[in-house]
Amino acid sequence: MPKHKHLGDNKMKAFKRIIWCLIFASSFAFGQIVPIHTHSGDDQGGGTLGPLTGALTSTKPCATGYTRFGPNLCMFAFGVPSWQGINLSCTNIPGNGTLVSANPTAILLDVILTVFSSGVINTLNNAGMNVYNDSTCTTSINTVTASQKEFAAITAGTIIGSSSSMLIVPAVSGEARLIATVQNTASVRVIGYFD
Repeated sequence: MPKHKHLGDNKMKAFKRIIWCLIFASSFAFGQIVPIHTHSGDDQGGGTLGPLTGALTSTKPCATGYTRFGPNLCMFAFGVPSWQGINLSCTNIPGNGTLVSANPTAILLDVILTVFSSGVINTLNNAGMNVYNDSTCTTSINTVTASQKEFAAITAGTIIGSSSSMLIVPAVSGEARLIATVQNTASVRVIGYFD
């Protein structure tokens, strides 16, 4: 009796190649399948993109504890930066003046929001932080939030959720200006800055 080789996997690979070739060929016959954003019309941003101007590298040294990582970017270089809690009032980050002399234009923050239980069933508990672009924390430009529903009553103050993210925020006199929306729920650490 002749031995038959199982061609199932090879047939599937061949079928996928044929489909890919048909899709590729149809893009020439019927125009592009995926539209390309050209910035050529008013509904697409208007006009064309001009040449990039300005320096792509900085000649300034980075602040103490930071090292140049790329064009205009200094990253924290020694160990792990410490976390700083955000208050219900205008909080300056890093708050110790280390970046003031570097005159950063923006600060790269690692953010963690911690949601605590209220001890009340069916309560939506929140954590959050507002970002400001002025020294008095008057003009909020961004809000970061985390929420967790308490489906069963859990002892108040127990951590029931968290969220982490990275933000690039404007520097105001060398520091970020932040306000927590709920006390003791937002912490940040500076991991870099743009000069």
